[in-house]
Amino acid sequence: MKVLKLVFNKSEEIFNYSVNKYKRKYLGKDDILDAISMAVTARRDTDRLISIPENSQFGSKEILMETAYRKWANVNYHA
Repeated sequence: MKVLKLVFNKSEEIFNYSVNKYKRKYLGKDDILDAISMAVTARRDTDRLISIPENSQFGSKEILMETAYRKWANVNYHA
């Protein structure tokens, strides 16, 4: 959380809101941290993002169904 707060100061507020709103059987604390981390990553360096799948589709709620991650130098992503 300390690292996330350095990058996005509302991380702890979002985490606490989610912990209080959703039951643990539906959403674990680690899932909340993963989601915040991914959102922060997707928000920064958008020119360095790769998404899975390459041809994303919208879901039933018109939300783009993809996972984005940061491309690192010296890594072959198409091996």
